[in-house]
Order: sequence, then C-alpha cells, then structure tokens
Amino acid sequence: QQADSSRHRSVYLPLMRGLTPRALEPFDPVDQTLVSGNRETTTVPSQALFMLNSSFVRRQSLLLAEQLLTQREQTLDQRVREMYQRVLSRVPQVTEIERIAAFVKDYEAAYDAAQESNSSAATRPTGNKPGEDAIRPESSHAAAWLAVVQSLYASAEFRYLK
Repeated sequence: QQADSSRHRSVYLPLMRGLTPRALEPFDPVDQTLVSGNRETTTVPSQALFMLNSSFVRRQSLLLAEQLLTQREQTLDQRVREMYQRVLSRVPQVTEIERIAAFVKDYEAAYDAAQESNSSAATRPTGNKPGEDAIRPESSHAAAWLAVVQSLYASAEFRYLK
C-alpha cells in the first residue's frame, strides 16, 4: 500500500513478495516469488494505456505544466526546451517546437469552446475514471500544457532507454 502512494519512480518502491504495486502491474513485472537471473523484455499495450489514463500520470503532468507556466518571462520555445530537458533529457527539434505551438493554440481554443458549451464546472471533463481524484487545470492554457506533458510521458522515448 505504501508503494501505491509513493511519488518516486519504481526503482525506489519497496516490493513485498507476492504484492505488486498497482502502478507496476501494467508494466509486466517479474513475479516476485520466483528467483530470476534474467528477465525477458516485454511490451504490452497496457503500458501505453496506463500512461494515458492514470490519474497519477495526469497529476504529475499538471504539476510540471504548472511549473513551466509559473515562469511568465519564458517564451513558448523556452518552455518546450525546458520540458524536453526535464522529461526526455534532450533538446527538441525545431519541428517538435512548431507542432507543440500549434497544438497548444488549437487545444486552448477547443477547451474554451467546450467551456462555453458546458457552463457548469461539474460537467467539465477531467480525463479520470469514476472514483479517481479529479485533475482539473485552472485554465485552458494549463490544460493544453498538461496534455503536452502527458504526451511526452506516454511516448515510447520516455519509456525506453537507448
């Protein structure tokens, strides 16, 4: 249970024999009751789905998005560069910056339009499953950046080391 509430990467989670933390289940972990000198490398669709649907991933995405947005003097290019450094440890390509700029603009417009059609905050989509904590950005700008950060977390480049 402590492992399920931990905010650290899985390498730091305590593992008990026979109990797999919920956050690790989609990643096909090795059975902890067996002694295994070498583990097969596997990729299953639930890994990508976890990164796209997990309230933990959405919450972490929102935290990073809000941190990026608090630095008001930064340009969009500088924010994208910082985000890529933090998440993927590399500099983004010019085309990636351009795509993100277009995405943020389009996402904000769509989010604002959805807000106008759903005037009550209770009907606003949260991207969460029933029973999970609602992750609600404060603005369309924060919602757009949450989506961008989450897309980097869900990318294969984030999940696999070269």
